[in-house]
Amino acid sequence: MVASRTILITGAGTGIGRDAAFVLAARGHRVIATTLSEDQADALRAECRTRGQALEVFKLDITSPGDREQLRPLALDVLINNAAIGDSGSLAEVDVARIRATFEVNVFATLELTQLALAGMIERQRGTVLFVSSIAGRVPMPFLMPYSMTKFALSAAAAGLRAEVDQLRRNVQVALIEPGAFRTGFNQAMAARKYEWMALSMRSRTHPGRTTLRSRTVGRGRRAPPRLGPSTLFTCRPFHPTASFCAPARGRRNGLPR
Repeated sequence: MVASRTILITGAGTGIGRDAAFVLAARGHRVIATTLSEDQADALRAECRTRGQALEVFKLDITSPGDREQLRPLALDVLINNAAIGDSGSLAEVDVARIRATFEVNVFATLELTQLALAGMIERQRGTVLFVSSIAGRVPMPFLMPYSMTKFALSAAAAGLRAEVDQLRRNVQVALIEPGAFRTGFNQAMAARKYEWMALSMRSRTHPGRTTLRSRTVGRGRRAPPRLGPSTLFTCRPFHPTASFCAPARGRRNGLPR
């Protein structure tokens, strides 16, 4: 029988994080399910009552230093870094501030939270940190690169951190999950955001000597990304043809990462 563990999951208000929280609690673990907002926390507590399952739920915005401090007194056995945001757009013209904001959540805040948890794990000489990255962290995704780049960085960080922690010989493990496509709503919302930068591009003034990437109109007002040239297609081939860390996608596929 597997011993009970204290597991904290970020981004447990929806999708993979929420489902993982209930599954792990059903297996007898103490699960601390954290959410981005108080509204999500309230909704998750209500779902706990409906299901008759016990989760410890509180708001944890990983970009907030004050919220992150809530981890310090917790003796965690497992930290599951699941919280993330997604954005899309052409790197040729998407606002770099949007890319920077995505990196702030998916990489920098995730690392800051991990450092807090790791300090306690190293002192207690036990623990596991699990990073939820994405297949988009192995295969470049055209027009989803603001998100894909963060997952490349997160996958690299997890691999490097694992090698560093191994050298400490403190019985602390670092693991990486790179899921494929799951219909959680996350992918659909991220893909839909590409129309935001397209609309902004079409309203903006074209600079001299600059060719603007605009969407093609298809059917009844539907828009699709511009056609890709041979050179673009070539650069989008997978960097890691044998991505052994990638978790196989299960359930209903939607053709998008994560």
